[in-house]
Amino acid sequence: MNFARNFRSLLSATIVTSVLGLALSIGLARWLSGTERGVYAVVMTMSIFVEFAAQLGQRAALIYRTGRVGIARDVALGASLKLTLAALGLTLAVCLASSSALRERVLAGSGMEILVIALALGAVEAIAGLFEALARAIDRFELRNRALIATALLSLAGVAFALLALHGGALAALVAVLVARALVALWLIAASLRETGLSLRSDPGELAASLRFGFPSYLQTLIGKLHERADVILLALLHVEPAQIAVYAVAVGVIDRLRVMPDAVGSALLPKLTVLPHGEAGAYTSRVVRNTVFWVCVSALGLGLVAPFLLPVVFGRAYAASLLPLLILLPATVSLTVRRVLSNYFTASGWPGFNASVQAAAALLNVAVNLWAIPRYGIAGAAFASLISYGFEGVATVVGFRSESGERVRDTILPKRAELAEQIGRARRRLTELISR
Repeated sequence: MNFARNFRSLLSATIVTSVLGLALSIGLARWLSGTERGVYAVVMTMSIFVEFAAQLGQRAALIYRTGRVGIARDVALGASLKLTLAALGLTLAVCLASSSALRERVLAGSGMEILVIALALGAVEAIAGLFEALARAIDRFELRNRALIATALLSLAGVAFALLALHGGALAALVAVLVARALVALWLIAASLRETGLSLRSDPGELAASLRFGFPSYLQTLIGKLHERADVILLALLHVEPAQIAVYAVAVGVIDRLRVMPDAVGSALLPKLTVLPHGEAGAYTSRVVRNTVFWVCVSALGLGLVAPFLLPVVFGRAYAASLLPLLILLPATVSLTVRRVLSNYFTASGWPGFNASVQAAAALLNVAVNLWAIPRYGIAGAAFASLISYGFEGVATVVGFRSESGERVRDTILPKRAELAEQIGRARRRLTELISR
């Protein structure tokens, strides 16, 4: 398992998808009205909750069981798939049973078709996500990378066709995204199964073991997504105008571009840590975290400098109001980076329950601050709530890592001069090679 190779490939793919995602955000901001853009943002947020409610932590369990424990790939996949499908069925049933309340309170009074699309998007992503994890578990990161790029590219093309050629609205855009994701998911499933096969034989022992490991990870991921997206849901529940939610969604969408590096790092780091001796995992994780945090800080500073000019030019003057929440969210993203990367150490070590505990406390803090701040300060209050709660979870995760691994806090957070010099030198050499071509 080559971490450096996998990280580079993931980073390249994530940068491409990030650019395509930014282009999609710009298109939606310019092609949809503020109200429809707000509905689109809420639907996509709801689909994320459906996806993560249904996965039962089986992505992490699949990587852990095949890497650390050594279970046969087809057997581990069969158990994880059964658990995911069972959880997905239950999630969809609950959502459909409460459809009236969801459409009225969360989806701004939208029709049943909007709810169905949100549920379908969540279902597709829940299943596709399991096979993305399988690709990482078997060290076939290129399958996941192709799926990421294809999804972003087809979504952008589909939305452009639906809005420009067909003159549709938010519903047409959502249908285009759903079709794109479903097509890529089918390809990824077929490509992954050719590598591993699938055993659906009843194996109560493996089912129990996967569920036992996956459930704390499931709580961590579900609560984490609730934490990251609760602001948009609470803005809707507290009857903030959809146009204001659209302004906030643009700020969040731009900030999400800073997650390119930590997302790539985390995706490559977990499989690597599961095959490392436990005694080496702490120092390895510490080195990865401090270098990731440094580059995210540099990126955040650069974004903060260009944002006042970027937002009105790229998204339109109506979205100049996104600047304040964006600036508040910049330091919050740095704290989120610390948690996102460090959490892989606890998962790979078989302690996902620690991550879930920290996430639960941070999510409760986020909701409490949001309920106080949104009625008073609107979207700026939502951004402030994220700043407080992300800061808390970053500190709590570092303290827990220090206790479990013995690594000093400064070694985990502060970059070392020799490492930075090596990375900068490597970047210069690659830039020189590109220019010389």
